[in-house]
Amino acid sequence: MLLPITVFIADDDTDDQFFFEQALKELCAECTLNMSFDGEELINKIQKLLPVLPDLIILDINMPKVNGLQALSLIRANPAFSRVPVIIYSTTGNPATIKQAYESGANFYLRKPRSFIGLKEEIQHIFEDHLLHKGNTSLSEE
Repeated sequence: MLLPITVFIADDDTDDQFFFEQALKELCAECTLNMSFDGEELINKIQKLLPVLPDLIILDINMPKVNGLQALSLIRANPAFSRVPVIIYSTTGNPATIKQAYESGANFYLRKPRSFIGLKEEIQHIFEDHLLHKGNTSLSEE
């Protein structure tokens, strides 16, 4: 059985937020999704949670105020969040950007898939690869 998982996503594109939310709902009924429109809003939300930690943070790169790479640096600068998996979720495939994301502490770099089915598959892989520490060994396949 899948344990409850709390996912935070920062993405200023409402369509991308909607599709991510729908895919997550189909894969994990017990998951909670908290959405922010920029990195600054996300940082404020997760800091208010302490000492409770999110199970996963998803960051788009191109956002207003605080972009995804800046937010990643702020998250990794706080020792409380050192074990929280952070996924960069972006349309860019620029190798220098991908390298910078990993050097800044990203656990994984995900290019935004072109289809809803592709998005669901990527989310499932993320859960399997990065959330096994919670005892979540599988997602429901609906």
